[in-house]
Amino acid sequence: MKVLQSLHDRRPFSSKGGYVGLAPAHSKSGDIICILFGADFPFIIREAGKGQYELVGEAFVYGIMDGEGLELGKEVVEIFLI
Repeated sequence: MKVLQSLHDRRPFSSKGGYVGLAPAHSKSGDIICILFGADFPFIIREAGKGQYELVGEAFVYGIMDGEGLELGKEVVEIFLI
């Protein structure tokens, strides 16, 4: 249990897409991994209704930390309100 106490308000997760990492401790199932252009790391966001999203916090996601999530031709660009 000492390992879990040292996560500094983070918790491990695995996504439907097969990604694993650390997310804010208050993350929930159904939250979305989001790569914001210009950011140094991915974020977790949550749908808040009416096309708006709530920022949950930053995340460590193995496999998309160094630009792998924005491979040419595979990115999905979406404009939304936070």
